[in-house]
Amino acid sequence: MKWVYPEFLYALAILAIPILIHLLNFRRFKKVRFTNVRFLREVKQENRSRNRLRNLLVLLMRLLAFSLLVFAFAQPYVPGQANGITGNKAVSFYLDNSFSMDAVSSDGRLLELAKQSIGKKVKHFNAADKFQLITNDFESRHQRLLNREDFLELLDEVKISPASRSLAEVLFRQYDVLSNSNAVSKQSFLLTDFQKSVTNWAEIKTDSSVQVVCIPLQAQEKSNVYVDSVWFDHPVRQLNQQEALNVRLVNTGKNTLNNLPLKLFINGQQKALGSFSIAPGGTVDTVLRFTHTTPGIQRAEVAITDHPITFDDRYYFSYKVADRIFVLNIKDSRNDAAQSYIAPVFKNDAFYLFQQTGDRNIDYSRLGEFNLIVLENLPEISSGMARELARFVENGGSLFVVPSANIDVQSYNDLFGLVRANPYQKLDTTRQKVVKINLDHPVYRNVFEMVPENIDLPVVLQHYSIRQSIRSGQEFLLRLQNGAPFLTGYDHGKGKVYVSSVSLSSDFSNFTRHAIYVTSLLRMAELSVPSGKLFYVIGRDGSTELSGFNTSGEHAFKVKHPDNGFEFIASHRSVGGRTSVLLHHRIQEAGNYQLEWNKEAVAGLGFNYPRTESELEALSKNDIKAAIETYRLTNFSIADINTSARGMGSVRPDETPLWKWCIIFVLIFLGLEVLLLRLWKG
Repeated sequence: MKWVYPEFLYALAILAIPILIHLLNFRRFKKVRFTNVRFLREVKQENRSRNRLRNLLVLLMRLLAFSLLVFAFAQPYVPGQANGITGNKAVSFYLDNSFSMDAVSSDGRLLELAKQSIGKKVKHFNAADKFQLITNDFESRHQRLLNREDFLELLDEVKISPASRSLAEVLFRQYDVLSNSNAVSKQSFLLTDFQKSVTNWAEIKTDSSVQVVCIPLQAQEKSNVYVDSVWFDHPVRQLNQQEALNVRLVNTGKNTLNNLPLKLFINGQQKALGSFSIAPGGTVDTVLRFTHTTPGIQRAEVAITDHPITFDDRYYFSYKVADRIFVLNIKDSRNDAAQSYIAPVFKNDAFYLFQQTGDRNIDYSRLGEFNLIVLENLPEISSGMARELARFVENGGSLFVVPSANIDVQSYNDLFGLVRANPYQKLDTTRQKVVKINLDHPVYRNVFEMVPENIDLPVVLQHYSIRQSIRSGQEFLLRLQNGAPFLTGYDHGKGKVYVSSVSLSSDFSNFTRHAIYVTSLLRMAELSVPSGKLFYVIGRDGSTELSGFNTSGEHAFKVKHPDNGFEFIASHRSVGGRTSVLLHHRIQEAGNYQLEWNKEAVAGLGFNYPRTESELEALSKNDIKAAIETYRLTNFSIADINTSARGMGSVRPDETPLWKWCIIFVLIFLGLEVLLLRLWKG
């Protein structure tokens, strides 16, 4: 026989109580008045032996009752036989080591409390039992069962990690390891703060062969202010241009915070300073304004000060300030003397590198060097050109198609079919007027401070009608008064296609003499610059992409942190002019990294910790109980962190618990004591 709580056996010292009662009460003589001493002597001799026997029996009943009551609390059981099965039990412990476990309770740091609790629980199991330790890191060395000594070594090595896992993910891994064990008893212990953001009860599967014990840990302070995200108003960063950086902040606490400082650093230097106030449980967006003074890759971060949780007080992002935008104008080679309406917009601005070429002299191998290609007044588009232009758009380029007065409609429509744009139909000579601007489209978004109702818009004398299709993803930029599109846009692959329904000559419209014409072209060019991802999230983003990058040669991509010396070689694959750089989740620390090719920085990578751990709202024990009942998780139970493993019902199926029999015999012996005292009169 063994004991679940052998420490309760110290309570057997209370057996001294009935013994003292026996010595001090039952051995005390009572006065009996008789008229003759002879009768007293006869009564004394007659009852002495009977009283002694009764008192001893009462004392025995009390000692047995008290002893068995202590035994019941100590929970005795009869160990079972292994019956040739390797390992008595298989036990999996999930230790939540996410950032939220760095919080402090009244007894100390949550992670350390959980580690201590696991260490104590393991000691209650047998030496032959096997154990698994699983953390949010999901390391391969945690995907197997270990003996007690190896398990405790792994436990000591656990540290706070940026990784965050849902409860369903953790249980899936635990079930996977335990299902491969042939142990007779399988258990899962979940030591976590049960944050609402990662506790997805609806996705949890039950496994009747595994007993799951939830052990919630709760921090004292649950307030936190963090930087949620950042974004720019405009898609392109230009040199000496004022920028507006939007910053979203969140307050999970219960107090209003006023005039908290917010700082912006670029390449290690402070560029802007602002402040914000935020209501309890609220979200606020604020704007930081600054000007770029240097081109190239910019390593930026916004920062606040908030204690005690600090991992989400900084937000890293990286971007490139464009020093040039490359524009290619393709014209009709048979009419070189024809007036170009595209060149005057770009060729006198040093920010744009503008080139012109005839449709018969195109170097298709260099198309990827350009950001925007404009087809101007081509009578037809060859099939080879159409395929190359479609590939150019798929890889992230922008294409603006302007028809001539007389076109081969079918050749144009062949191109539109490749880029999934609506086709041209016949030429419509009805006089129309542009009456609608789509201010929500990126080309015109935030361009106009105010649009008057009687705004002067282009007049159209003739135009190519465009067949409408809901499958094309067409977005109109400018619309005619009869509802027909004047200027439309499409997304294709990673690029954009813009289609005009009119030629730029004055025979079709006065579009080129209107201010909105220059605005439209310049915005198309700005939007053609690949902005790349502004930021990445650790554990979620495992790759980055480059468009039009030449990876020929023996070189390899290298990811490097410019400040702390961290670096590694990244693999890559190139398909159709698009290069994917595979990071394989090697980055585990937030910060600004740079991607190098042949020792030259080609991109910036701003990595941040996931914000799921920033939402500190956690489930209480009552919430967990309600969820267990709602989702019918019959193999789940809840326990306190200080409850031993045996106290959580960790009895093998082939072990025989005896505490119920102890309670039954306690009641029997107490009943016998009552009968002796009432029926056996001295």
